[in-house]
Amino acid sequence: MAALIAAFYFGGGLYRERVFQDPLDLLHVSDEHLLRYYRFPRLEIIALINELDPHLQRATARSRPIPTSTQVLVALRFFASGSFQSTIGDAHGITQSSVSKILDDIIYILVRKAKRAINMPTENRHITRNMQEFAAVANFPRIIGAIDGTHIAIKRPEKDEHVFVNRKQFHSLNL
Repeated sequence: MAALIAAFYFGGGLYRERVFQDPLDLLHVSDEHLLRYYRFPRLEIIALINELDPHLQRATARSRPIPTSTQVLVALRFFASGSFQSTIGDAHGITQSSVSKILDDIIYILVRKAKRAINMPTENRHITRNMQEFAAVANFPRIIGAIDGTHIAIKRPEKDEHVFVNRKQFHSLNL
């Protein structure tokens, strides 16, 4: 019996070391692809990877950690599409549960960094400059800043269901 277990174990039946390969090479994919599926240009994605890398590094003896680049791309794809986590995971070669963990981690980090990254001008010269730029670009007077968001699909809540129906008639959170 021990020989059978050893043969099965060492023959690759029970234990197979996980070899993770990043399915998307940022240097060899078109700018159009990045903008279409991730809604960010290449240099901004690379800057975001570098910014988040120290916070997403994991030391693990159990398996190989998912590279920071993949984690960032998974989160961006989810934010850009609002698709199901399993679909995003399939596109990047990871499980739905890994996508969920990645989203939790990245959202937590982004919320912590939000005060530094998202702000409105407070000095009169900056306010005036922003108003002039908005008026010149989009003919919007007296605008000092803008924040974009996206609708993330959710399951129909049991309580106050009508509050979560968006203009496209599905349940979502506006982030």
